[in-house]
Amino acid sequence: MGRHKKPLNRLKDHIRLKMLADLYTPGMRLPAINTLGSKFNMKYNTARNALLELVQEGYLEHSRYAFVVKPWRKKPDGLKIAVFMQFRLEQEGLYHQALLGMLKRAFEQNMHFSLHQVSFPDITEEKLHDACQGMDGALLLSSYDATLPDFVLPIPGAGVMVPRGGKKRFSTVNIHAEQAVQLAVGYFRKRHVKDVVMYSAPRRIFTDRARAFAEAFTQTGGNILYFRTGNAVSDIQFPEKAGIFCTSDFIAAKLCSHYAQCSGGVWLPDERPFLSIDGNRFLMNWPESGKSFSTITCNWQQAGALALQELQNLIADPAADGQELAVSAKLSSIPRSPRK
Repeated sequence: MGRHKKPLNRLKDHIRLKMLADLYTPGMRLPAINTLGSKFNMKYNTARNALLELVQEGYLEHSRYAFVVKPWRKKPDGLKIAVFMQFRLEQEGLYHQALLGMLKRAFEQNMHFSLHQVSFPDITEEKLHDACQGMDGALLLSSYDATLPDFVLPIPGAGVMVPRGGKKRFSTVNIHAEQAVQLAVGYFRKRHVKDVVMYSAPRRIFTDRARAFAEAFTQTGGNILYFRTGNAVSDIQFPEKAGIFCTSDFIAAKLCSHYAQCSGGVWLPDERPFLSIDGNRFLMNWPESGKSFSTITCNWQQAGALALQELQNLIADPAADGQELAVSAKLSSIPRSPRK
């Protein structure tokens, strides 16, 4: 999800995403191994091993002279799925991980899988309607709900980190909220932290996490000193001995950057108990190496595959209602990687 991922896996994901975006089409020879490896500072043998793994997984063919993209959309008369997201090959965020999980499932089922790029700033009802024409279903990997809270897709839909909001034919997959809250409470109680400053992004999916944690933590005798939302961090306070909890990676990155500016470059998780949800990708922008921090996360490739499976169920059963689905959360310590 970030630069802590092994370069071999990052190269494999890069190739899969290019296949999905039709930048690597069936029958196309891939660039030279050295060229591909240089993108991720990989040695020749490591890059070659990544390509050989893709051969074993069925994405590529290997001749004496080149690695070639295999045909994978073998059933053009099958389900046609449109994916709405902000798609940038150079990024490695959570949505891209979900997309890779969808791609793997689509590949295994020979499904026609269309990447329809409708990014968050550009979403309108008209654009979504137009993009849905001729499609059997839609997968949303964006914050469209914040822009069009009352909009209902004209075809069955499923999303990752998109609140369902009562839309009958729309399902969403998210991290298991109750499980994440209990992990967060356990993290601070184990460290004998009684006071926690909490910050959340303003979207409902994040503020719901914050409210649930506040309720659970106070029930154990803890105190929530602040519960703030929004992107402005200039007025942030860091009370002594208080722990910090962030409901998203974006807010965690903002806090750490602001703290570093105020303290001469000190890494916030070195100073006090610090926990975030899905915070493992913001580390790629931190200038120093050799540190770590705790985060609650989940397998977002699994979440993507689950969203696609749920969408298939909705398409197959016209009377089915959408569901709120969850994937398991876990608490882990993520090492920082040096900026390149």
